[in-house]
Amino acid sequence: ATATYDALTKYGNTTRGAVVALDGTNRSISIGDVRYVQTAAGSYTCSIDVAQPCSDGWNAARIGDTLLTTDFYAGDTAKRLRRDAQAVLAPAAATDETLAGMPVACVQLQLPGGTAKYCVLSNGIVALLDDGDVRVALNSYFDSADPSAFATA
Repeated sequence: ATATYDALTKYGNTTRGAVVALDGTNRSISIGDVRYVQTAAGSYTCSIDVAQPCSDGWNAARIGDTLLTTDFYAGDTAKRLRRDAQAVLAPAAATDETLAGMPVACVQLQLPGGTAKYCVLSNGIVALLDDGDVRVALNSYFDSADPSAFATA
């Protein structure tokens, strides 16, 4: 699968593109100009513009200013939702919506600092994360991944 996003860091009002490509055990997650690749050969941190060679391992500090993790499209958003669910001021509101032409299931939470909205595709991949820190919105989704997404050279 391949999902593309606009990722807004609300503190600083900075928007970056993000792309998630998944193919079996291979993952490629790009946020801004940083790409993280995980394959059977290893894990690497790369620059999109290939100005620098890829380095071994995932260097999370490269995206530290985004307030996102490399798992923003799945597990990290689930953690945010569980945290927010403990602070709700009113019952959650669930809706079925369409985002980027795809059907999504959403929940909106009323929190002490405002609202948070979470939407997912039927396969569990995040379609929208909109909380006090960030807004990550799906632009497109495809059921396949381009093999070049997993290249490190």
